[in-house]
Amino acid sequence: EAIQELERAFDVLQMKFLKLYAPYFYLPIDDPAYMPIFEWANDRGVVIMSHCSFDLEGGDTLTAPWRFDDLAERFSNIQWVLAHSGFSPAGEVRAIQVARAHPNIFLETATSRDAHGTIEHLVEGVGEDRVLYGSDMPIFDARQQVGRIVTSQISEEAKRKILGLNAIKLLGLET
Repeated sequence: EAIQELERAFDVLQMKFLKLYAPYFYLPIDDPAYMPIFEWANDRGVVIMSHCSFDLEGGDTLTAPWRFDDLAERFSNIQWVLAHSGFSPAGEVRAIQVARAHPNIFLETATSRDAHGTIEHLVEGVGEDRVLYGSDMPIFDARQQVGRIVTSQISEEAKRKILGLNAIKLLGLET
């Protein structure tokens, strides 16, 4: 059922990427139920954004960063965007580790639990070309999410890339 709707969304409506939110279904992101979607997306080179969260208190592991390790390897034509980049400081460390191992993984900035210096840590971890701005509106205030980037201690060029140029390139948009 999902494949037919994906074909309509991408072929007719011209959608540019797919967002999955595994916690809605209480299935880990690497569950076999998602494989037909990933196979379809891999055949087309689709960008998939997924919630990515992990903390040391034993919270959400349905989308823990390590779950994307095998997915990125198996579905190497998919450009994976890890929304929230692990969400917590511990998750961020693991998201950076898995992204370093797979050039088809990008990290996204929206979160409320990060420590000072998170943007710098993401850029240092995977490079300014693989970090994407995220607001997670309406849950977070977009002004605060932008502020984290514009006040970070990274180059102006890196800020421009994160705030939009990287997404434009990733999605193949025209400027």
